[in-house]
Amino acid sequence: MGLAIAASACAPRPSPYPDLTPLAVSAQLGERNLCGLGVSPAVSIANRPDGVANYRIKITNIDALLHTPWETTVPASAGGIAAGAARDYQAPCPGEFQNHRYRLEVLALDGSGRPVGYGSTLLAAQPLAVLVRKRSGGALPEPATPQQQPTPQDSPLDLLTGRDRDRGTLPPIIGPDYGR
Repeated sequence: MGLAIAASACAPRPSPYPDLTPLAVSAQLGERNLCGLGVSPAVSIANRPDGVANYRIKITNIDALLHTPWETTVPASAGGIAAGAARDYQAPCPGEFQNHRYRLEVLALDGSGRPVGYGSTLLAAQPLAVLVRKRSGGALPEPATPQQQPTPQDSPLDLLTGRDRDRGTLPPIIGPDYGR
């Protein structure tokens, strides 16, 4: 019985709209699409039915217990949704060392607002540590040696960037003096 449960957990998620035309949706989250940088991702949509006027997009963090999905409606175009088309985009922010997966859902609406197609895909967001490394053009610092163990005043970002908190090159993020 344990195998049946594991196998069902790996099965594709059934469509909440089985009567609608299935859309082939694909997208990727890059550095421009994360943490408040403000650029909604480009979304490729294939198998689009005729008469689509708008797309309702929804992004849900499926790895967070408490998460309010971001949702908006954008005008439809032939190939999908262009990068930056969603002006009210609320970018996901996965955290310094956390991998998060997001479900991107697209509901195609006709001119009267009736759903005519649906598709979804999973997106992965790289941890902020990876993005910091890419921005700096270098590798992450070596792990702390026993004599360099973090203190309560050190933040993960201090260790990640190799910045010395005592020299004042990075403000404290956690610790007893937080918020002062």
